[in-house]
Amino acid sequence: MEKKNISSGLTYSYLALRKAVGWIGMLLPFVLMCGVSLIFKSDIKLQNISMYYYTGMRDVFVGALCAIGLFLFFYKMI
Repeated sequence: MEKKNISSGLTYSYLALRKAVGWIGMLLPFVLMCGVSLIFKSDIKLQNISMYYYTGMRDVFVGALCAIGLFLFFYKMI
């Protein structure tokens, strides 16, 4: 019985990591665009996502990339 519980726990962790990476990846461009326009009152739309590093949303951009990197690191270990 314990082997089944461990397997289901690992499956849940695996699926949770996949969902977290997916949500961060899908929402990051929208969060960056909205943050620049609402928080910093900028009307410019940048041509690629990497250019947001040079705006006030730098911390959000770097934090999201670090979170994705950590999730992918632990995803490999499972």
